[in-house]
Amino acid sequence: MITLTVIIIILLFLVLALLIILLRIWQLNKKEKKEEEKKESIEKSIKLEGKASTPEESLMMLNHISKKFFKEYINEKKEMTYIEMAEKLKNKKDKKMSEFCENMDYFLYSGTKVTKEDALKMINDFSAIVNKIKR
Repeated sequence: MITLTVIIIILLFLVLALLIILLRIWQLNKKEKKEEEKKESIEKSIKLEGKASTPEESLMMLNHISKKFFKEYINEKKEMTYIEMAEKLKNKKDKKMSEFCENMDYFLYSGTKVTKEDALKMINDFSAIVNKIKR
C-alpha cells in the first residue's frame, strides 16, 4: 500500500514538472514571437524611406507602424492619440518614447510642412527606440 502511494506521489510530481516545463516553453515562445514582431517593425521602418515618394507618405507609413508598436508596448487595447501615448510613456519614465510621440503628433497635426530630413529623423528615432527595447 505504501509503495502504491509513493508511486502516485512520484507520478503527480512528474506531471507537475511537465506542466511547469510546458508553461515555460510557452512563455519563451511568446517572448520569441514578440522579439520577432519588434524586428519586423524595425525592418519596416528602415524600408520606409525607399517606398514613399514624399516625406508626408513616409510619415504616414511610420505613423501606422509606430502607433501599433506603442499600443502593444503600453499594452493598451483601445486606440490612443500620440499625446495620450506620450503621457502614459512619461509615467513609465520612457523619455525618448514620449518625445517621439509628441514629435509625431506635431508633424501629423500642426500643419507644418514635413521635410525629407524631418521624416528621416523620425524614422531613425523610431528605429533607435525599437533597437533599445530589443536589447
